Amino acid sequence: HSIAALASVKRCWSALVGPPKFWDDGYDDNTAGLATACGAASDDIVVGLTNADTNVAYAFDEPLEFNAVTFVDSFDGATKSNISGGRYDGPGSSMDLGWQCYLPGQSPLWNNEVRTNGVSNCDSATNWRPLYSLPNGTAFVDSTDATTYRVKAMDAQSELASVNVSNCTDIPVTNAPAIVSYTAADIPTVALTWSDLPTVSAANTIKYIHGVEQ
Repeated sequence: HSIAALASVKRCWSALVGPPKFWDDGYDDNTAGLATACGAASDDIVVGLTNADTNVAYAFDEPLEFNAVTFVDSFDGATKSNISGGRYDGPGSSMDLGWQCYLPGQSPLWNNEVRTNGVSNCDSATNWRPLYSLPNGTAFVDSTDATTYRVKAMDAQSELASVNVSNCTDIPVTNAPAIVSYTAADIPTVALTWSDLPTVSAANTIKYIHGVEQ
């Protein structure tokens, strides 16, 4: 079995190899802030799809849920031990290991998402990234049947690193090219002036409407 992950040098997302399926999104309809019930309470389904022609509801596949996993994060190189809660709920999934959001004007700019009674602290975020970046080959063991799945990078995203401003205080110019001075004599004579342009008239004007010459 294999799970393909949209990964990067810095951050990664996951997607399942195989035919498309419907999945629940991980937040139930008894969560505060949801106005419409969908299915039964605590059934982990908040989205329902009904065929417009047959009026038959589609059944959502249960997400794959995994045991805790340990890996070396591709983002910071640190070992992440016994990270629990991993689950795969469809293409674009982050393995449900958490997200970070970019909140302009706050310090730090990147914050771990936290939900309280269904309300996210990232409601005003302008960008998102997974909390962890899984390296190729990271094994996830299904908590139900012990099947092992592995992630694989499919794409890359690089981010500029922050450095201390003192790194820019002394930039050597020993290898810079010599300064070249220019004078008015170095500027070539202009051969064409505005007075040389033709006068626009009805006789020499071509009209186009929707790309068709009139």
